[in-house]
Amino acid sequence: MSEHLVFLDESGDDNLEKIAPDYPIFVLGAVIIEKDYHATTAVREFADFKAGTGHMTPGQIFHTVDMLRNQKGFEFLKNEAVRKSFYEGLNDLISRTDFTLVTAILDMPKAVKKWGLQQRTPYIYLMQLLLERIYFCLRGRGTAQVLAESRRPHLDALIRGEFLRVKGGATVIRPATLMQRMFPEEIRFLPKSANPGAELADLLTTPVGRAYLNRPSPISADVIRDKSYKRASDGKIEGWGRIVQP
Repeated sequence: MSEHLVFLDESGDDNLEKIAPDYPIFVLGAVIIEKDYHATTAVREFADFKAGTGHMTPGQIFHTVDMLRNQKGFEFLKNEAVRKSFYEGLNDLISRTDFTLVTAILDMPKAVKKWGLQQRTPYIYLMQLLLERIYFCLRGRGTAQVLAESRRPHLDALIRGEFLRVKGGATVIRPATLMQRMFPEEIRFLPKSANPGAELADLLTTPVGRAYLNRPSPISADVIRDKSYKRASDGKIEGWGRIVQP
């Protein structure tokens, strides 16, 4: 039995009343990684990769938005040859890092059409679905500490409340004690930092959303597919490592 860390990150704006026409979805992603491996191998290899680029420092944070816009320390990606080499190396780093990805997508126009505006916020709605899949992914393999990027205090409070609600029995997992054993600690909130688990969640959540919208991404679809949680019997990802609602 091992201790695992689960890093949550989101892509998109979860405001159902003002849906962005260029990105009308909300994606919540979870990177599941073994705690000791994360603290040793993953930390070392991420720092080594950054230093090896010749353009980053070991403490610089991978941040998808800045990388796509070639800004805030990623101006070097404006050079096509450098960008190509960088993303080849980054895809290789992600591929050889040992973790599992679970993502949930809310198609917001479809959600509003089907359910109206009275449903729970997208983050809260999708978190329950992710926690259920994380339970199935880790069942019999150990416990998990959930870590989310800190947002605003009132939003963190809502997320914490939903986490406790799901642990308390608001889920398909029965009996509720199974979820309580899987997630023995409260959810924790972290600032952005040079942390491989959090960086992987950031690097992969937006590409999952872009793939849903049939848009290209520098992170390989094959890498994402390989890292996604799958049904053991047939390798199916949909409904297991990738949930789409409604």
